Amino acid sequence: MKILYPATFEKDGGYILVQFPDIPEAMTQGATAQEAHAKAKEVLGLALDGKQDFPEATAVDVLPFHFEALF
Repeated sequence: MKILYPATFEKDGGYILVQFPDIPEAMTQGATAQEAHAKAKEVLGLALDGKQDFPEATAVDVLPFHFEALF
């Protein structure tokens, strides 16, 4: 089974904050977009490790969208 959870990337001072709306305990930050992305993959895996029941993923089109060039 494959579930894709959307993530939000937001500039927060000198860092990029990453949050997963469906997994509130999975949040991280990075100094660059690449670092934030790598840390996001890791923190999501850690938050889901050992779970038997996975939260339903929110459809991307219902999330607020604000585009800023992060990369």
